[in-house]
Amino acid sequence: MATISDDLAASLTKILQLAQLDIQNLDKLFNGNGDVTITRADSSTFTAATWAKMMAATVDNMKKRGSLGVNNLNEINGTLDGFWTQGATSNAIASRNYPEQIAGSLLVMQNATNNAAGCTQMYFPHNNNNCYVRTGIANASGISSWTVWQKLAFTSDPEFLGKVAMPGVMHLKKDKVILKAGDDNTFILTVGGNTDVCAWSGNGLFLPQTLDAVRGFRSHMGLGSASGNNLYCYGWDGSKMNLYVDNEAVGSLNTTKTSDRGLKKDIVYTPLDDRLVALDEVMRWATATFKMKARGDVIPESPEMLGFIANDLKDVSPECVSGQGLEEDDEPDPLKAYTLDSIAMIAKMTMAMQAQQDQITALQNMVNDLKAKLVSRQ
Repeated sequence: MATISDDLAASLTKILQLAQLDIQNLDKLFNGNGDVTITRADSSTFTAATWAKMMAATVDNMKKRGSLGVNNLNEINGTLDGFWTQGATSNAIASRNYPEQIAGSLLVMQNATNNAAGCTQMYFPHNNNNCYVRTGIANASGISSWTVWQKLAFTSDPEFLGKVAMPGVMHLKKDKVILKAGDDNTFILTVGGNTDVCAWSGNGLFLPQTLDAVRGFRSHMGLGSASGNNLYCYGWDGSKMNLYVDNEAVGSLNTTKTSDRGLKKDIVYTPLDDRLVALDEVMRWATATFKMKARGDVIPESPEMLGFIANDLKDVSPECVSGQGLEEDDEPDPLKAYTLDSIAMIAKMTMAMQAQQDQITALQNMVNDLKAKLVSRQ
């Protein structure tokens, strides 16, 4: 008769005991409820959740509902929450309240407000990144109304084929940079939280703050005309306003000369003797014909003109000339060039005319005296 050793018998016994332990552990996991104690081969234990507990934890967490078929989306309320699929574009039509006539998937989330039917729906077309959302508003009887489908954009470069409607305010940076609509349908840009820097309306652009047009302004040849290729801007140098076209200085703006006594001080009337000095100066003024040089691509050469050379008048009547003056090799900079003071020149010519009138009067008196002497001798 065959026999086994004591060691073999002990090993077989151990194997059977472990198999029995596995059966007991599996029985607890699959047939028990809640948490159970599982025993290891070394007799240590640990707590584990049963299959029933794990299944219970997943029940009602986003059900897969299957195909929508030809159902109207208004009928898929909070009592039918979960994921739905629509595999046929022909079924996704506007009369069944689809936001886009494309096959896709529907997510229904119950909110249980007023009624179990209350919910929010989200629809995802199968072939693009669009996402639509709407809410079914419930009362005691069920869904009373649906909000309009709204399209959401989840991308760094959203593209909108239609209009984007906002409640009136959009924050580009929360509470710092804001675009908003005014009560008069103006479009307002606000920075710093409360400073309106500009507003647009049908009447144009309104700037309540400082405008710094670094690149200048586009020029127009009259209202409603097309803009030209040149840009212009003005610059104040502390005493006069200079005009620039592109980067070319074209001259200074002449304003109305004010002459009210209330705006002046240290008034000193010129003495009569200065009239003869002015007459001598004016008689030395030289007129000339000339052409103004072209300056860059902005100002072409002028036709022949009649006038004065400011450099000549500077030597004779310096009060009539202002500016620094150009050196022989300087660029033709009108802001540095000499300019003529027309008021001072008129004053000089007035004094010269008065001096001439004084001479005419003296000569007339002399003639009258000679006539009187001739008459007395007859």
